[in-house]
Amino acid sequence: MGKGTVMERYGEACRALPADIRAAEAEGRREKILSLTVKDGGLAGSGSSDVTTVSVRAAGAGGGSGFAFTQKLEDEPLTVLREAAAGGALGGGRPAEEEFLLAKEDRKNAAGAPVAGAAREGEAAGTEAAGARDFPSVAEGLQIGAMVEGWARAGSSLVAEAEATVSFYETENWVVNSAGLSRKGVRRWTDVSVDMVLQKEGAFYNASWYASLEGAGELRGKRDDLSRSLRRSLAAKGAAVPFASGVYRVLLSREAVYNIMITLWQAFSGRLWQRENSFLCGRMGEKAASGLLSICDAPAVAGCGYGRTLDSEGVWAREHRLLTDGVVTGRLHNLASAAFFGEEPTGNAGRAEGFFSGLPTGVTAIPNICYICAGTMGEEEMLSRLGDGVWITETYDPFHSIQIGNGDFAIPCNGVRVVGGKPAGVLNSLTITGNLAGLLQEVEAVGDTVAFRRFYTGLYYLGGPELLVGRLQVNG
Repeated sequence: MGKGTVMERYGEACRALPADIRAAEAEGRREKILSLTVKDGGLAGSGSSDVTTVSVRAAGAGGGSGFAFTQKLEDEPLTVLREAAAGGALGGGRPAEEEFLLAKEDRKNAAGAPVAGAAREGEAAGTEAAGARDFPSVAEGLQIGAMVEGWARAGSSLVAEAEATVSFYETENWVVNSAGLSRKGVRRWTDVSVDMVLQKEGAFYNASWYASLEGAGELRGKRDDLSRSLRRSLAAKGAAVPFASGVYRVLLSREAVYNIMITLWQAFSGRLWQRENSFLCGRMGEKAASGLLSICDAPAVAGCGYGRTLDSEGVWAREHRLLTDGVVTGRLHNLASAAFFGEEPTGNAGRAEGFFSGLPTGVTAIPNICYICAGTMGEEEMLSRLGDGVWITETYDPFHSIQIGNGDFAIPCNGVRVVGGKPAGVLNSLTITGNLAGLLQEVEAVGDTVAFRRFYTGLYYLGGPELLVGRLQVNG
C-alpha cells in the first residue's frame, strides 16, 4: 500500500493516469456513527461504526467505461481505476451511455465571484467545521437519551413504554479526478428518536417521534414538538368510527408529507426530465401548484442537523428553489443533466441508484435536504380551518403508492375524522387517491413548522410541514 491518505493516493493515481485510462474520478465517503438506545434512564443497547467507501468512475482508452467501489483501503488505486475502466460494477467494459463530465472549478457568476449559497471546502455547510470539535461521547448520548425518554413519559399517562435512540454522525466526503480537482467537506450532526407504546382504551399502539439536530444545544426547543406529536398519535389511536368514501377537505400531517416527498422530489430530477419521466416535464417556468407552495433543496437548513457540502462529482452543494410560489423554477442536476439542459450544476450528484442493487455505482441526481418550505399557520389553526374533513396522520407504502411519471397516486393511510375543527373519531384502512398535480394545486394552507427525516439509505434528508388540501378523494 502506498503512502499518504486514501484521498491523496487516489488523487495521485488520477493525476498520473496510464495510457489505457482516458479519464477517472474517485469519491470517498467516511461515515462515523455512534448510536445509543436508552430505556428506563439506562443504556439498553449501542452500536458504532467507522466505514470509508471509495467509489470510482473511469473511462478506458478503447471507449468503454464503468464504475467500481471498495471498502478495502489497502487496495491500490490504479487497480480500482482499471477495474472501473474495464466495466467494473456494470460488467463487460460496455461503452458509456454518455461521456461523463469532470468538475474542474468553482461555479462563478458573471462578475467572477463564487455563486451565493455554495458551501466551501472545510466548512460544515455554514457551521463550524466538524473536525474542530471532539466526537460526542457515550455519556453525552446517555444524557440526551434519558432526557428525551423522560419527556415522552411525562407527556401522557397513556405512554406505557418509551425508548429513546440517540445517533451521532460524522461524515467526510472527498472527490478527486483527472482534471485536477481535489475537494473535501465535513459535517457532524445528531439524530434523536423515541419509540413509544401507548395504552388507550384497553389496547396497545405504537408511536414514534424523530428530530435531527446540529448539536445537543438545539434539543431543548424540541420538547414541545415531541408533546404535539404525542397528542397527534393519541388522537389517531382507538376504535375506528364509520366512514363513507368521498371527496373531503384533508389535512396532511408532516409524517404524511414526508412520505409523499420520498417520491415527489423525483419530479424535479434533471435525469428524469431527460427521460421525460416526470409529471412536471415541460412545465419549467409555469405555475404547477398553489401559490402557497415552495420547495427548496439546500446543503444545510435550520431545524435539520444533516448537511452535505460536496456532491459525488465534487461540485459544491448550494441552496436553490425547485418550486417558487407554485411556479416550477429549478431542477436537481448532476453534471451530465445540467449540460443536457444548458444549466448550472446544482451540487446534487449522488449514487442513490445504489440502493436498488446494494452497490454505490451509477451517478445520478439526488436531493441534499429537499423540503416543502414552511408557511405561517399553526396546527390548531389548520384544524379549525379544516372544519369538517379528514386528518391524515399516517401513510404507508411510500415506494409503490405514487407514480412519478404521471403523478397518479393511491396511498394507504390512517387518520382522524374531524368535525367542526375537532377530532371526532379514528379512521383506519383508508386510501387517498388522485394526482400530484391536482393535490399541489388544491393546497389552501401550509403549516409553520417543517419536520425533517433521514431517508433510509442515509444519502439525503426530506421534510415538510402540514398541508391543508381543499379537495381530495378519500376511500374507506
